[in-house]
Amino acid sequence: MLNRRTLRIKAMQNLYAFQQNKNSDYYLALRHIEEAFEPEWNAEQEEVEILKRNKEKAISLFKSGFESGQFKSEEPVSEEVREAVSQAFDYYENLIRKDFEYFRNSMIKGAERNYDLYLWMLELLIQISEFVNIEFLEKERKLGSLNQAFVSSDSDLNLYRNKVIRVLKNDRSLQNAIKERKVSWQKHKDKVWGWYKDIIKKSEAYKEYVNIKEPSFEDDKKAVGQIIKSVIFKNGVIDSFMEEEDLFWREDKDVIKSMLMRTVKNLTHEDDALELMMLSGNWDDDKEYFRLLFEYTVRNQKEYEKILSEKIRNWEIDRVAALDYILLQMAMNEMINFPSIPVKVTINEYIEISKLYSTPKSKYFINGVLDEIANQLTEEGIIRKSGRGLIDNK
Repeated sequence: MLNRRTLRIKAMQNLYAFQQNKNSDYYLALRHIEEAFEPEWNAEQEEVEILKRNKEKAISLFKSGFESGQFKSEEPVSEEVREAVSQAFDYYENLIRKDFEYFRNSMIKGAERNYDLYLWMLELLIQISEFVNIEFLEKERKLGSLNQAFVSSDSDLNLYRNKVIRVLKNDRSLQNAIKERKVSWQKHKDKVWGWYKDIIKKSEAYKEYVNIKEPSFEDDKKAVGQIIKSVIFKNGVIDSFMEEEDLFWREDKDVIKSMLMRTVKNLTHEDDALELMMLSGNWDDDKEYFRLLFEYTVRNQKEYEKILSEKIRNWEIDRVAALDYILLQMAMNEMINFPSIPVKVTINEYIEISKLYSTPKSKYFINGVLDEIANQLTEEGIIRKSGRGLIDNK
């Protein structure tokens, strides 16, 4: 299941990507100005020089206006320059707006894709078990055509007859979810067949399992758990494939594995109804938290920058690690706008995230800055904590 730390990490990743795009948008806006003053191929030299001066003036005005937040010039400028700068600002703002919507929406879709990946991996187990039977029947047919006796052990079909996988195959809610979410291994069947032949069958977990005659439900359950944990989620070939399919697989895989293992663990008998895992304990609440964490951090950036600039002593803003700066803004957003999350929880969470994703010294830096900001904003009444609305799942 997705917990709040996972959501914070995903928000951080998308905020970082959004910030990188903002930098690109800035240079695209400058390029927009340059294009406005490109001379025609047959332009006179005098006209070329005028366009060059206007371009330099427009770029200078755009840069100073961008830094100050005000579009003004202390000396007269031509209407062409003024219009080019105005259009560049409009162009930049339009790019930012589109990027904001894109990253906010893709962030949520990306989190919801975890549920699709969970269903996909359950479907993978079913597909692998089917290949066990297909291989068995193919051997039987081939040897039969050669008039050779087909000697096999009944336990060769253990995974095909596995009672846990049979529950997956027969569960209507799972099959409906797979159909509705359009989850399928159909176009990757050859790849899955290769995984079965070269990875699953050669694993110790599988070899031990096919040596068990008449496995019990617990044997079946243990075998599926080992194939998930020790084979599928530990094999480099499968891992590389999943990384190609999911940009954030390295962060997602532990969540997916946990959901799969809990699904198997919750089955105690072959007649049990399958209990599919949910994306989170309350996805509606968590999705709202997730969305606002991203939105408020972006929209209040200038306000947070002002507070941070006063607290980061002996540090220039551009010398702070990019991720640290984003984490500080996210934490401020959370302390101010999410009254049910304790300040201590917020600070601890962002310290832990910095340990995973930022520099070795980041945890000390973030801890010191956030502690000071929290004290100040609490004294000023900007941070107010009350109620139990949003429950923080660490």
